[in-house]
Amino acid sequence: MKQQSVAPTGKEQPFEINELFFSTTDQHGIITAGNEVFSRTSGYSFAEMIGQPHNLIRHPHMPRAVFALLWQTVRARKPFLGYVINQARNGNHYWVFASIFPARDGYLSVRFKPSTPLRDSVATLYGKMLEAENVALASGLTPSEAMEASKRILTEALPALGFSTYDAFSRHCLNGEIKARDAALVAKRLSLFPSTVRCTSRIEMLYRQSLSVYESLNNLFRKLDELASLNVGMREKAAAVHELAENFRIDALNAHLASDPLGMRGQTLGTIANFLNGCARDLGSDVDHLASSITSTSSTIDAVASHLSESRLLLEVSLFFQAEIASTRDKVVRSEKYKLLRALHETFASVLHRTTTALSALRNHLPKLEANNESLRKDIITLQVAQISGLVEAAHLAESADLSGMFTSLRSQIEKAGGESRALSDVVARLSSLTFTTPAAVSSIDSTAEQIAETLSQIAA
Repeated sequence: MKQQSVAPTGKEQPFEINELFFSTTDQHGIITAGNEVFSRTSGYSFAEMIGQPHNLIRHPHMPRAVFALLWQTVRARKPFLGYVINQARNGNHYWVFASIFPARDGYLSVRFKPSTPLRDSVATLYGKMLEAENVALASGLTPSEAMEASKRILTEALPALGFSTYDAFSRHCLNGEIKARDAALVAKRLSLFPSTVRCTSRIEMLYRQSLSVYESLNNLFRKLDELASLNVGMREKAAAVHELAENFRIDALNAHLASDPLGMRGQTLGTIANFLNGCARDLGSDVDHLASSITSTSSTIDAVASHLSESRLLLEVSLFFQAEIASTRDKVVRSEKYKLLRALHETFASVLHRTTTALSALRNHLPKLEANNESLRKDIITLQVAQISGLVEAAHLAESADLSGMFTSLRSQIEKAGGESRALSDVVARLSSLTFTTPAAVSSIDSTAEQIAETLSQIAA
């Protein structure tokens, strides 16, 4: 790992919340290109950066384990998302939220300014990880062993933040940071890029096409909140029914124990209690199946949201770069930037394709989800029959006041389970509506993206 020749100053390197910067590297992390904001913020000219390892801007406060995770992810041809603190040439630091994508000849990294409290939480976590690495190295462990110690701290911290995996955490952070940045832009009356550019007719056409796609992506992005809300709603409803299923099982056991001392007079009630127990077992099993379907569906919803956010971010940086190209007067430099723009668009198209694939997978999950919930509904109807039968039979027994009270109480729980199941049906119906209307919008975006690729081919020709 390269060591910085300049000590950190502890001062923040300024750049604005409406500025986007990106860089490209080869398969080994050697810088091949970047935009002007990257050069200005890092303090290095393009001549100084091109051909150098990207850890030229590595800050000594970054844990090595994060970079190990980064390389592990992108070498598996998956995007890496995460907070990074970089160091400029003058020793100043600057935090970014980085999205690193596999590209045709290497990797593409898009960064913007984070603005949520999560950044401070991550900074504290990184400090603990770095300390663990340094202690491990000082005790004679290998760099690999030190990074494993650091990774354990990260893994153990995720549940406290509400996430089971780093992937789920980083997706949440990306969506949250984009939304926070959007709100800040509105508050400060800033924009990411101009509404129009003045350049060659083809560049102006390209810009209009890109803006059209961006508007469509924004409309989809606004649906993310509802999609996320539906996702949470599904999990909450399933958890509520799962808890009730356990209560039903306990009630069935209590009914059986209460009927046992009654002998022959309690025989019918005992039969009902056994039937109730069987119903509770079936309900528990069906709730487990439903929970499994919800877990799969939930994961796919997260993937849709993440890929949509990534697509939007890539298009933003493309528009930002197009505005930079439009202001470039040197034709040779502009020609080189066109090539870089094509690489940006290729990556955007690839991520957009993953969005479409994830949407298709989500559509495939819905029939099973609906079938599982229908099984749940039937279980609840059967429980209602058992409850009514138990209540009627208990009324015939003078000493069964407790049993009557239990079966009366059971009714309210069954009604609650029915309410949760109906609410879940409403959630699934809305999810289906969103899922089946979105592909048409994505198809339109795909079509315009193909036109953009054609325009870029003509410009670069």
